Amino acid sequence: MRKNRNKKLIALLAVLCVFLVGGTVAYFSDQASRRNTFTMGEFHSELEEEFDPPSDWKPGMEVQKEVKITNTGNVDLVAAARFDENCVRREDVILQQYDADTDSMQDVVVAEEGEILPVIFDVREENGAITAYEELALKNFGADVALYEPGADPESYEGKWVYTYDAADGVYYFLYMGIVPAGQESPLLLESVTMNPKAEATITGTYQKAYYDEEKGEGVKEFTYTRSEIGYDSAHYTMDIHAKTLQASREAIENSWKAGSDDMIPEAFGDLVEHLQTMCGR
Repeated sequence: MRKNRNKKLIALLAVLCVFLVGGTVAYFSDQASRRNTFTMGEFHSELEEEFDPPSDWKPGMEVQKEVKITNTGNVDLVAAARFDENCVRREDVILQQYDADTDSMQDVVVAEEGEILPVIFDVREENGAITAYEELALKNFGADVALYEPGADPESYEGKWVYTYDAADGVYYFLYMGIVPAGQESPLLLESVTMNPKAEATITGTYQKAYYDEEKGEGVKEFTYTRSEIGYDSAHYTMDIHAKTLQASREAIENSWKAGSDDMIPEAFGDLVEHLQTMCGR
């Protein structure tokens, strides 16, 4: 009797185990899944520059400064750039002037450290708008760099860097009208910079007379020291170069590069941005 009961129990457990194992197998089978992995492309770019800053930059001196964008990733990209210029006097400029009270030459600070100097001079205006000027730093752009002309056919700029200059703020804006493929680089944006020969590095033309006897005009002493209208003595000129790259797709440009609302894309470039979107869709 007990043996029969044990046999039934064993049989029941065996059936139960089969059900449990069967249930477990069914469970894992129902939950089977496949993982589909999408590997994103590597998006990376570098702003490359070859530049050895001079310690004594003088009028007429040219300095090599090569700038380009390199696509070091595996995703095609589009590129924009911006140059911000400023010039600041790095130390006081001291000249001697005659002091009649002491009958001697005295050191006088004629230009102070920290003075903000213009990056353009000989400015001419009409109706409040700047129409002509001289730049402190003359840029020698690359062969494939073109000045933006409002109304020009955007297609004519393909394969070139296009730029415009905001003279009031001293800012250059650039947009590359092409696609930089993975592993390749853009044309040279800049090749060198020359200090304008007209930017004399002296502080300015004052003529002074001192009289011992002013009524008789006797004992006249004359002193002269030179000054230029520009006066870039002891100045520190800086060109900050910024670059922004974006995946070369219509959607990316439409969502991220709205002309006038991006600090790299001026409103004037609206037609260029639209054409660049078209190029990405080809």
